[in-house]
Amino acid sequence: MIVVTTAAVVIVIGVAAVLVFRAFSGGDGEPTAAQESTSPAPAAAPAPSQAAPRELPTNGILKVGSDITPGEYATTPTGSAPGYWERLSCLSGDFECVITNDLVEGQGYLTVAPTDLAVRVSDLRLEKTSDAVVTASGRAPAPAPDVPGSSPDTQGFATSPRCNSDDPAVVTAETTQSRVVICETGAGRLYYKGARISDGAAIEIDDPTPSGSGYEASGEAGTVYRIGPDALVITQGGQQIAQEPTLSYRTR
Repeated sequence: MIVVTTAAVVIVIGVAAVLVFRAFSGGDGEPTAAQESTSPAPAAAPAPSQAAPRELPTNGILKVGSDITPGEYATTPTGSAPGYWERLSCLSGDFECVITNDLVEGQGYLTVAPTDLAVRVSDLRLEKTSDAVVTASGRAPAPAPDVPGSSPDTQGFATSPRCNSDDPAVVTAETTQSRVVICETGAGRLYYKGARISDGAAIEIDDPTPSGSGYEASGEAGTVYRIGPDALVITQGGQQIAQEPTLSYRTR
């Protein structure tokens, strides 16, 4: 006859429970690989998309800070006729508002300063090339530095413009942005030569005619250049597109 005591039953049940626990826990009390959970790696954030550069209007007044930002811009006419730009210190329409201006016949450059109030463009495409600017301190650009050979002689300027061959200069003039000579051939025919100080861009027009106290030369696309003791005035189709104050004006 086998006698099983209550204490023995308790011991057997306890041992069985321990064995079952160890079997499910891997045998040593440590979690098994099957029990370990791995969190998925977070998805990479999408790269921010860059907005395409905003195309600037080719005509009208652009306010600096809201319509156009300071910096350097490449300029190109929208058609076969020259384009035009001017930097403005006010919007009253007075000539005193014009800090500087230019007539663009090919590719050029425009620097917009943080102190400019606005820029006016006419048939001109602007494409920003740099944020770097040179701060403007005055209402009009300073005249070009007087380098050796820049003073005019009897044929014009040593660099450009200068009369052809041995032709004498009837008029030599320098404005805030340009230099002009009116030359006379041996046969008495006149011709107009002009050069932009900033980049040396030059034009030559045959047969300028006297106009008031100066001369008038008619170029391509209805562009007319009037040079006198007070200013070089450029018009196109009867509309004034540039006016450059004269710094010096000499006649033969």
